[in-house]
Amino acid sequence: MPGTRVLIVDDDKLTLNTLKDLLKRCGFEVETAEDGMEMFYKSVPGDYDVIVTDMNMPNLSGAGAAQLLTKAGCATPIICITGLSKDQIQDIRSKFRVVLQKPLNVSLLGRIIRKLAVH
Repeated sequence: MPGTRVLIVDDDKLTLNTLKDLLKRCGFEVETAEDGMEMFYKSVPGDYDVIVTDMNMPNLSGAGAAQLLTKAGCATPIICITGLSKDQIQDIRSKFRVVLQKPLNVSLLGRIIRKLAVH
C-alpha cells in the first residue's frame, strides 16, 4: 500500500536495516528507531500508520513503549516481533495488536501491515 508509513524499532542494527530494506521493497515508507524511548518520542505525534517493534531493548522495552503510547492516546497499531516462547507471548499479547515470533516471515508481516493500515 503506497504511502503507508511504518516505524520499525529494534536495537539490533542488522535486523533494523534488513527489515527497513525489505519493507521498503514492499512499497512502504519506513523510518527507524533503536529503542523504546525513541519509539515513544517519534510516535506520539501519530505520524505512522503502523509500528513494528522488537520486545526486548535497552532503555525501554517494546511493551513499555506500547504502554506509554496507549496512555498518551496514540491509537497507532503496534506489531511486536519477539523471540519469546508461545507461553511467554501470552503474557504480553494484550499490549500489542499483533505478536509475531522470530524467525520472521516478512511476507506475513507485509500482509498484516497492509491490513492494519486500512483500519
